[in-house]
Amino acid sequence: MDRLQDEATEELSSAQRASAAVFGYPGKRDSRSLTSVIHVALWLDRAECLVRLQSHGHAPGATGSNTVCAAVSALLGSSARLLAAQTDLAVDGSADREGELEVVVSSCPEKRRSWLGGVTALLLQGLDDIAVGYPEQVRVTVTRGVSGIPEAHRRRQKQKGDQDGT
Repeated sequence: MDRLQDEATEELSSAQRASAAVFGYPGKRDSRSLTSVIHVALWLDRAECLVRLQSHGHAPGATGSNTVCAAVSALLGSSARLLAAQTDLAVDGSADREGELEVVVSSCPEKRRSWLGGVTALLLQGLDDIAVGYPEQVRVTVTRGVSGIPEAHRRRQKQKGDQDGT
């Protein structure tokens, strides 16, 4: 039991060392283009491990005053920062505008698959609990059995690289 507690403490310490800005929206607040429903899409591989997460929108109400939006934001943001803090996982992501988040796990060593499966299960359960309680504010779609990184993400990364001149 002590070993598990030590590992959990180390995982938490790693996550806390990750920059607070990891996948954080870097610009000014501008919610004009946000929809009034939070849409979260997850793509899982055959082992039920996260491959990609994409979220956009905002729950109804003024920015900062909706607890449903805060709950989804906390769950997604914490998950993104935790994944990004893992040095042995290949994780890419962006939060280019307020209310948008994308995370892609492009590789995970076999020895960490069980850990990633646990993070995925917690993320799914949390999102499902929120969506069941507030179906008019949160929509979650899950695509299971994908292999590799979805082609749409590859195209977006190539376009981003072309724009950056890389």
